[in-house]
Amino acid sequence: MKKRTGILIAVTLILTLGIVFLFIIKPILPIQTESCADKEFLFTHSPIDLDSITSISPLGNLGPSAHTFPTRHTYINMKSIGDPSTGNQATPEIPVYSPGDILVTGVSSQEHIDEGFTDYTINFSSCVEVSGYFIHLVSLSGKLKDALDSSISFCTESSHGGERYKSCEGPANVKIVAGEQIGTTGRVGQGNFDFGTQDSRRETPIFANPKRAQNKKDYIVCPYDYYAPGIKEELYAKLGGFSGIKRIIEPTQDRKL
Repeated sequence: MKKRTGILIAVTLILTLGIVFLFIIKPILPIQTESCADKEFLFTHSPIDLDSITSISPLGNLGPSAHTFPTRHTYINMKSIGDPSTGNQATPEIPVYSPGDILVTGVSSQEHIDEGFTDYTINFSSCVEVSGYFIHLVSLSGKLKDALDSSISFCTESSHGGERYKSCEGPANVKIVAGEQIGTTGRVGQGNFDFGTQDSRRETPIFANPKRAQNKKDYIVCPYDYYAPGIKEELYAKLGGFSGIKRIIEPTQDRKL
């Protein structure tokens, strides 16, 4: 009798969890059904005002120890005030805009407990094949903050380098139109934020050891290649190092194409 009761309780619990998933969790899962097909231009708006950009560091930047391997995203470097040698350098908080019509599929936060600020990340898709993200926003727009607060799937706390952190993340399903503000960036000690994209339509590269290839890193692309003519050339003109110094010779590489 006890065994039968236990089985009934287990079945009831499974059915209850299934109903919760079907009617509560499922509606907030990201759904992107539109294909890009052969569409080339997906973006029309600079993430921040062009006048606020000093330079854009391209893909592959190295910055050990945080980035021992080449970065899979670009850095948008911003105008700052103050003297960096004294630790008083700051970037004024400025709006961040959606580069195109997108679906925000995930939002996460990292609270720097001891330093007293929170960092936000937005993941989005332009279509089934093309996705992207922004990292190091200092605030979210109202509907994206609501999406994070209402759909947090889990939080973790950690500490390293003498600092404590609390990280939270959750799925989202929020449509944003091109040029709509999605948040802000800029604070004391912050000189840039990250913008990265992937496109599964591109040809998969050849890896020395395919088993060690990481998901989506096969499809990393430059975000600015997807901009419409006009704004694309203006953003290309910003490409360079953190200092804004331009490369004057073609890069060399020790491999055959």
